[in-house]
Amino acid sequence: MATILIVDDHADSREFLVTLLGYRDHVMLEAADGLEALTVVRDRHPDLVVADVLMPTMDGYEFVMQLRADPDIARTPVIFYTATYHEREALSLARSCGVSDVLTKPSEPGIVLATVDRVLGEVVTPSLPQKDELDRRHLRLMTDKLKLVSDDLGVASQRYAALIDINLQLASERDPRRLLDSLCRIARELIGAGTAMLAVRDKNGDGSLYLSSSGLDPEVAQKLSLPSMQAGIFGDVIGQRKARRLPNPGGDPLTVGLPATYPAAYSLLAVPVMSLAHTYGWICLCDRLGGGGFSEEDENLLGILAAQAGRIYENGSLYLSLKEQEERFRQLAENIRDVFWLVSTETGEDIYISPAYDQVWGLPRQQGRNSLASLRESVHPDDREKIPPLLSDLTVYDTEYRVVRPDGSIRWIHDRGFPVRNAESQVYRFAGVAEDITSRKINEEKFARLTRIHTVLSQINSTIVRIHDRQALFEEACRIVVEHGRFGMAWIGTLDSETQAVTPGAQAAKAVEDEADRMLRTAQAQDEDSQGILREAIQRAKPTYCNDITPASGGGTWRRLALARGYHSVVVLPLFTHATVVGVFVLYATERNFFDANERSLLTELANDISFALEYIEKTEQASYLAYYDNLTGLSNRVMFHERLGQFIKTSERERERLAVLIVDLDRFKTVNDTLGRQAGDALIRELAQRLRVCVAEPVQLARAGADQFAMVLPDLKHAGEIARLIEGRLKECLEEPFLLDGEELRVSAKVGISLYPEDGRDAEALFLNAEMALKKAKSQGKRYLFFDRNMSESVAQNLGLENRLRRALANEEFLLHYQPKVDLVTGVISGMEALIRWQSPDEGLIPPLQFIPLLEETGLILDVGHWVLERAAADLRSWQEQGVEVPGIAVNVSALQLRQADFVRQVKGAIQQGGSRLTLDLELTESMVMSDVEDSLVKLRELRELGLGVAIDDFGTGYSSLSYIARLPIDVIKIDRSFIVKMIEHPDDMMIVSTIITMAHNMRLKVVAEGVDSTDQVDILHGMGCDEMQGYLFSKPVPALEMLGLLRRGARFER
Repeated sequence: MATILIVDDHADSREFLVTLLGYRDHVMLEAADGLEALTVVRDRHPDLVVADVLMPTMDGYEFVMQLRADPDIARTPVIFYTATYHEREALSLARSCGVSDVLTKPSEPGIVLATVDRVLGEVVTPSLPQKDELDRRHLRLMTDKLKLVSDDLGVASQRYAALIDINLQLASERDPRRLLDSLCRIARELIGAGTAMLAVRDKNGDGSLYLSSSGLDPEVAQKLSLPSMQAGIFGDVIGQRKARRLPNPGGDPLTVGLPATYPAAYSLLAVPVMSLAHTYGWICLCDRLGGGGFSEEDENLLGILAAQAGRIYENGSLYLSLKEQEERFRQLAENIRDVFWLVSTETGEDIYISPAYDQVWGLPRQQGRNSLASLRESVHPDDREKIPPLLSDLTVYDTEYRVVRPDGSIRWIHDRGFPVRNAESQVYRFAGVAEDITSRKINEEKFARLTRIHTVLSQINSTIVRIHDRQALFEEACRIVVEHGRFGMAWIGTLDSETQAVTPGAQAAKAVEDEADRMLRTAQAQDEDSQGILREAIQRAKPTYCNDITPASGGGTWRRLALARGYHSVVVLPLFTHATVVGVFVLYATERNFFDANERSLLTELANDISFALEYIEKTEQASYLAYYDNLTGLSNRVMFHERLGQFIKTSERERERLAVLIVDLDRFKTVNDTLGRQAGDALIRELAQRLRVCVAEPVQLARAGADQFAMVLPDLKHAGEIARLIEGRLKECLEEPFLLDGEELRVSAKVGISLYPEDGRDAEALFLNAEMALKKAKSQGKRYLFFDRNMSESVAQNLGLENRLRRALANEEFLLHYQPKVDLVTGVISGMEALIRWQSPDEGLIPPLQFIPLLEETGLILDVGHWVLERAAADLRSWQEQGVEVPGIAVNVSALQLRQADFVRQVKGAIQQGGSRLTLDLELTESMVMSDVEDSLVKLRELRELGLGVAIDDFGTGYSSLSYIARLPIDVIKIDRSFIVKMIEHPDDMMIVSTIITMAHNMRLKVVAEGVDSTDQVDILHGMGCDEMQGYLFSKPVPALEMLGLLRRGARFER
């Protein structure tokens, strides 16, 4: 790889050598003359220099002499690449300067590469001739060369100046024959030939030839025959599209293909007359004046002249063709219905507008010649943005718009605009074609209307097939007509047959619906104008249309609201079932005159389709209703009851609750039917169904299970006793009240079969079947009701009897209070007492609380009994105080149900303030009661403390409680459950629990009471642990109030 410098004032020559030698991976440098080359050589020290000879500033010879004179760069090899090497003086001078080799311009690439490779391998020995001799030889060479070049340039300059004038002359000639005659004459005179002859085919392709000559005697010229265009020299000129120069020593014209009558011709130059695309003929010159043959320059000059004439000859044809086309275009433009226009891009003014403009725009063309802006003035204001405001090189549009004619009529225009470019691809005009498409638009609109409504009908019919729900059908119908029918808003309202009021039920709007749309529907539905469009449609039972909603067309707020929303047309379509109007379908459109005859017909069909769907839905609903409901009572039938019972069972299973299934069967119903008739029996069933609704919380819990049977499901069942109370309460009331049938009173009774979930079955079928079996047993045994489980029936019967006795006991004041004292473990004195309820039955004597208190809780009687206990304890306390006895305090137990009552605090307050004096009582609650709803308990306990009452946690340790919550409770006392006390001596764990409770309570500053103390050993242990008080049979069992009073009066003490 070598570094090579290329020196040449022609960039093309430099580029050729740089590219060629660059393929050999040489490093290439460039310079435009010898002076620049010297700088590069001194700076870069290249391995080789390839230089031209004739260059400005410093030529190649001067460059080499300067190179060899500098010792640092004198050994740099040089190759001359020039067109002057063939001159002996130039070659000799180059050798004497130490130039390694001389290459011809142009040279074959292979020769260049081989020469460079050879010279790079040689060693240069610089040698220069004597400077004076070198300067003399250099100067003579340059002088001779410049003179020759100057002479040649002078001749060439004259010829080419003449050629330019001739070309201008030929280009201005439009007549083809005169053009060819001029070419023949001018070519002979310009080049200097004795004679000239030209033969050209007709440019229209009809096969005829035109012959012209110059320099011939006129008689000879007239007798010339037509030469062959296909054979000989002239055939080669035409076929190969190349010039021919040849001598003709004998002068015979036939030898060179000329006519026999042509004068003798000793030399000939022939070139084709052609354009870039076609060859039309040839022109030949004979006998160069001055002797000798024609030169290469003569050939080039004649070729240029003939080619220019060929193009002019061809373009002359195009010119005429264009003139003809222009005329045809003008005739076409003035006879078509489209408007053709041309606008100047420089001035913006119209160059041409076809006569159709007058008919389409309704304006004389003079009004359209000012500028594009004047054309835009007639365009509809809403469409003006579709036309570009300015025309530029990039403007191309294809659009449709409306124009408003002077008479106010509207025309639809399809306008296509595009730039027109000249031969230099510069835009110099803007053209457009405007087509009147009004008729097409009208037809399209008609077709679109029909297509649109048919699409809506198709969609509605598809919806009718898919949707069998009335509301869903209404909503989908509104959506379809808005989305596919070009309506701005649609709504459907139902008609009340009695009040004739219309209630909007479904709607859809093109835009986002807002309050204005809702106000519009409401205002139209409530329009009190009897002549209003809505009322008219309902009263006439026919579609009513308004194609121009204006306040002047009638009153009504809805009209103003409609106009505010941009609606201008409306139709009200009545909807029918069984030939009765049941609703209206209201459609709004934004256009005036929206509803034409075709649209009205199709919309009527649309309303009829929806009406048909309503009738179908009604029949379907009726069939579905009869499949799941009893037609006589409106209650669920047996099938529906089974489905709903299954749902109730799933809920009970998830919530871990119980439920009951009851089947109620009327006694002697067949007798009623047989005696009073079927109608009376139906009336009895209807009336009983109505009464039984009060026995259930929700209508879905009741069903007609047979001709004389009803079924009930009671979820969230807490105790079986609830069922007995229902039967003995509300069900009994339903049956005991006489039924009035045809003016006669009728009393009926019923039997009830009961099954319970999950005891008697875990699915609907099992529960229902077991309830039916229980009903059969009840009917066979004459029982009013029976459970499927016999033991459950007996237990419920016992509890029901006990419940009735408890209610009587409360009413007859059979309850009484016993008191069990609490003793201070340090002093042994009575420190308080606990009020305990007892039942003194007149039949069974004193009944212990465990036998009746659970039932009081279950039945809710505890609320009444608990309130009585509070009042009784307060009364005893007040009585003892009035007798002068010092009472340390009475504790009353409170049930969970009492604590949950919202007015619990008010009841306690009333009890302790009765008689005008305030009494202090303590309330005892279990920890589980308090923890079930801590926040509610906190609020109520704080209110009780504010009343001066103490609060104790009873049975502490048996439930689950959080110490963090216990610490928050406003309590005073913790009572340790007796289960820990009785076992603590034998069970160390219980001992530890008791000790821990006492320690914890004291740390929380609470008093501790031990329950169930019945031995002195227990007392000793508790005393040792620091327990505050004890309560138990060791000191006293619960005693009547009178005995308790005696203990207080005596000042009874506990002696250890």
